[in-house]
Amino acid sequence: MSKVKPKFSVAAIPSVDTIREFSPRERREYGIITSTGIGNAYRIAFALGQGASRKDNTFSRKQGIHTCCGSKVAWRHKVACSLLKFEDEL
Repeated sequence: MSKVKPKFSVAAIPSVDTIREFSPRERREYGIITSTGIGNAYRIAFALGQGASRKDNTFSRKQGIHTCCGSKVAWRHKVACSLLKFEDEL
């Protein structure tokens, strides 16, 4: 089975409050739902505004967590992260 590349990059995914804001066609185009019908947690996190990276200043490689919220997942902040609340207030 060959890999299917989504039509849009992660950076092109618009920020939403819930994945239901996307139509089924948009979910596939943005790669939120894979070609096999399974949700892509990485792309879902970015769509919900929780996306992160090991390159972020808040990620401690020594501890293996984001120091801002304690998330052990390098590509995602926790929902209650203070950085995410700051972005919502802007």
